[in-house]
Amino acid sequence: MKTKILLFIACFVSAINLIAQTDLREYQHGLDLLKLNNGSYYLIWSSSSNPPSSAWTHDIFYSTINPLDPAITPVNWISGTEAQEPASSAINASGTKIFCTWEDGYNAVNIVAQRYFQSDSALGGTSANNYSNASMFLDGGHSGHVAAVGDYFVSTWVNGWIDGGGVDDLGSGDEVFLSVVNPSGTLIANNVSVAAGRQWWSDIAGSPSKACIIWQSFVTGQKYADLKMMIYDPVTGIKGSISTIMNNVLYYHYSIKYIPSIDRFLIIASKDGGAGANNGRLCVGGKAFLVDNSGTITSSQDFTDGIIRESQSIVDGTLVAQTRLKNGQSLFGNNSNGGNQGGIMTLKLTSSSITLSQIIDDTYAWEYMGNDGYFQNCSTVVVFSMAAAGVQTKTFTVNCSTYNINENKTQDYMLSIYPNPASNFITIQLKNPENEEIQIYNSIGQLVKEVVAIYNSKIDVSNLSSGIYCIKLKNHRNQTRKFIKL
Repeated sequence: MKTKILLFIACFVSAINLIAQTDLREYQHGLDLLKLNNGSYYLIWSSSSNPPSSAWTHDIFYSTINPLDPAITPVNWISGTEAQEPASSAINASGTKIFCTWEDGYNAVNIVAQRYFQSDSALGGTSANNYSNASMFLDGGHSGHVAAVGDYFVSTWVNGWIDGGGVDDLGSGDEVFLSVVNPSGTLIANNVSVAAGRQWWSDIAGSPSKACIIWQSFVTGQKYADLKMMIYDPVTGIKGSISTIMNNVLYYHYSIKYIPSIDRFLIIASKDGGAGANNGRLCVGGKAFLVDNSGTITSSQDFTDGIIRESQSIVDGTLVAQTRLKNGQSLFGNNSNGGNQGGIMTLKLTSSSITLSQIIDDTYAWEYMGNDGYFQNCSTVVVFSMAAAGVQTKTFTVNCSTYNINENKTQDYMLSIYPNPASNFITIQLKNPENEEIQIYNSIGQLVKEVVAIYNSKIDVSNLSSGIYCIKLKNHRNQTRKFIKL
């Protein structure tokens, strides 16, 4: 049977079990939803089984998700003799490669190692062979995440562990690192130090040209953390300066996502409000930031509520949905079990503003092992959330009647095209989830491409010559938009 021998995890479990708590990560931990070129998705997650058991026996699974009918059919993708978790995955800009990274203890000298596996976007192969074809970033590495920067993959993880201090006196990681795999699959940078000392749980998002890395920094004598940030260019290897963007952060309660329609990174974090029931840490609000590719904060906004631990922003153009941690509630430390009935909140963004749009309460109790999702249409959000009972699917209806995505918005069927101008791919967002025939005409009126698209589709335009093109919906001829091919 697989075993989880990671010492700091064992310490965590022992400390929590003293008051009859369970570390729910032993069931499932780490989940991502990746958009494919054909409009469907891959859901990739780490679980002890499906439905999960509580024995730290995680494999990495995937399921193809039909956006109109989001049923989950687990396929075992990566399986080794130790538990592979947390799983973090990304798909490159071309939509041709998928990258997954995780930690496990197999043949590790330093208890665990951060490993990775790159696959073609048509996932397959046997789970044991996929594991045997995996590579190692660092023996001793753990808690890794990955993002695509164009067709590069940039991973960040933590090395080592320092006992003592922080929530439940569990300690902290010892240094944040990064590595880069180029479009051909070659590891071109490894073990690049990002921040030394008691820094850990680094997360990452990628724009077409830059990575933005965030992590929590230990504060001596306190049970909260500072939130740090750095911009990185994987092509040049240039690291930006490190900045502290927020103090009093609730451990692990932060997320980062790149927003293509405004070319900004969105960072959201929960504020720590001290001890609550059973010494669990209370949320006393949240804060969001927009950051450009240079690392400049272009907007920030405080909120009454925070976000769920290890949750991800769900993005539709300039509309964002996030699972919500209510003010005064706890989802960490010795008050973690039972989840939190927070529902979701939605935000509207411009490149220089963040506005709270809507709060939707719900009785479902979010747990803390990871969640992600997508907009089925502009008024329907689908959330996949990890739980002790297995991945749960929740659907929310949001108010998008005043949704102003950008200058491409129309009142009818075609909401937006981005990026515009574009070199290789454009994403076309439609108001309705039904299939639409998309026609692309050149500047002299010739039909040069025709594809069937659904609500939010990525279309390959790399073979088109540079110039101005007109996009039409075949069944709604009055719906046209122009884009520039670089």
